[in-house]
Amino acid sequence: MTSVPENSPVIIWTEGGPKIGMGHVCRSLVVARELKKQGANVLFFINGDPSVVARIKDEGFKYAVTALNKAGLRSIAERTPQSILIDTKKPIQNLIKQIRQVRSTRPKIVLMDNTTPARLEADIVIYPTAIFEDKMNWDGFKGKVFGGAEYIPVAESYVKARHQAESFQLRPAYQILVTMGGSDPNRLTYIVVSSLLQLTDPIRIKVIIGPSFLSDDWLSEIERHNLPNVEFVRNQNDLAGIMAESHVAITTLGTTLHELAGVGVPAIIISNYETDSPDMASYTKAGFNLPLGHHETLQPEMIQNAVKNLLLAPNQWQDMRNKGWEMIDGKGAVRLVSLLNRAGSGKLRAT
Repeated sequence: MTSVPENSPVIIWTEGGPKIGMGHVCRSLVVARELKKQGANVLFFINGDPSVVARIKDEGFKYAVTALNKAGLRSIAERTPQSILIDTKKPIQNLIKQIRQVRSTRPKIVLMDNTTPARLEADIVIYPTAIFEDKMNWDGFKGKVFGGAEYIPVAESYVKARHQAESFQLRPAYQILVTMGGSDPNRLTYIVVSSLLQLTDPIRIKVIIGPSFLSDDWLSEIERHNLPNVEFVRNQNDLAGIMAESHVAITTLGTTLHELAGVGVPAIIISNYETDSPDMASYTKAGFNLPLGHHETLQPEMIQNAVKNLLLAPNQWQDMRNKGWEMIDGKGAVRLVSLLNRAGSGKLRAT
């Protein structure tokens, strides 16, 4: 077998945009920062969505725009990667087989958060989730599986922000954060904000507009009114400081939920897709949030009641904060990089 040069890159292959969201990209960047911190040469393979390209550029990482297809495979053929981290939910088992065939070095394949048959072709599969309940069929799999909250990668700033949030008290005027991630494919931001504006409690609403948000005329109309208790925030990649000043957040399933837990902000969560049901059930068990269910069943009263009930229950509010802090210890990226290093060096082999 051909040896792997010491300066060979760790390739991170991921994608994002209005339909996919930015969760995969943001999570991969946390891992990339830790790899860089440990002296690794990191190369991103990304799709061409402008918001994704801009984010990778802002972080200063080398990148190539190429999809999860044969063209991307040819790009890999030009390099000798130590290992390849692929963060996607797509069924790409044939691509993984081809990656192995294209180089005599047989780079180790690490697959993140993928439940399709592609997982059976990887060397390492990682499920960074609050509660990992493995009920999948692994017949024929020769690699290793890791899952649970200890593998959730959260940027260092969010863990540091918890110290600022620890002394935060539940009292008026209540700070409500509305953040639907990097994109909002179902335009839930407007539904949530318009519902909150019907509350009579003294609240201040901070609305995060992600880099891949679709245009929403109704939401823009609210912004044009320049209401004194509503603030819109754009071009903010790191929300740690804003989260630390929030009593409650309303969000969707995704990496933002883990960031909120790290800071200690109880979250009311809405699912974008019906396929989110198993994850919603898991997060209900985790206890640091209040799941409202699928967005198509959502009513304004459900949002209003969830917020009011939580703001009037200081013991529950504090308990949810504590559970978030317990779940996110800030070492998830370090653990993931350890797995990548072991995969790249050949110390952890599929057997």
